[in-house]
Amino acid sequence: AVSISDRDKILAFVGIGSDHHLPGTPISSSYTREAIDEAKIIYANGYDITYSCSLNDNCRLGSVLVIPVLDGHEQVLGTIKLYEPKQKLFSTFNTLNTINAVIRRDPDQARALIQHLSQFFRRNLSQQSDIITLEEELEHINDYLKIELARFGDRLTVDIDINPGLLSLKLPPFSLQPLIENAIKHGTSSLLACGNVTISSITHPDHIELVVSDNAGNYRGSSEATGLGLKIVDKRLKNMFGQQYGLLMSCQPQQWTKATITMPHPTATSDNKGE
Repeated sequence: AVSISDRDKILAFVGIGSDHHLPGTPISSSYTREAIDEAKIIYANGYDITYSCSLNDNCRLGSVLVIPVLDGHEQVLGTIKLYEPKQKLFSTFNTLNTINAVIRRDPDQARALIQHLSQFFRRNLSQQSDIITLEEELEHINDYLKIELARFGDRLTVDIDINPGLLSLKLPPFSLQPLIENAIKHGTSSLLACGNVTISSITHPDHIELVVSDNAGNYRGSSEATGLGLKIVDKRLKNMFGQQYGLLMSCQPQQWTKATITMPHPTATSDNKGE
């Protein structure tokens, strides 16, 4: 998203968040005010320096770069702001960590991952829609998993068992990927034995379940390390489908963890199918 403001209010806003970042709205961000008052560039990356929207708790934007606009006398006329969605930040940050680990261990193998990394970022940066198909989500996940499988080698297996008839389902982008990242980073990566992550679907008469499970059983509730990403997924699902749908976490300690997305069946009269 991109925003332009003068010293007091938003003049224009284009992209994710335009429903509540309205032109004419007074500036409410402390980062914008700091950039104006001190005539300096401010960057809140969402990690070392946190960013949250002051206008809407459900806003998907997770980082901001504020650039002051100066006149010929070095006086600030206003700002240009660039935003990135939260899920893109989580994906980019975690994937860079993965590539870094592979480079240290096996430079030759790391070179082979560059193509997958390029495709991963291309999908990440080009995704502008608030709704994608399940097939598109799985394509993005596939690029990510190739990187993680290279990192863990024979310590990780991934099984995908999705009903092909569900690939045209619509859902918010980056709904499944954070669940898979969580299963690997906070689950299977801690195992001495081989870790397994399974991505599956279950079709009920009135709803669909998409399940990401692991064999670690390390989930400990909404800890600081995992809670924010999972809450974002749940909120976006509820916003799209309704409050009765969303994300449910379940765990049998030291045995398994399941992250289950529930969403409405596109045709309530569909036959019951399990995958």
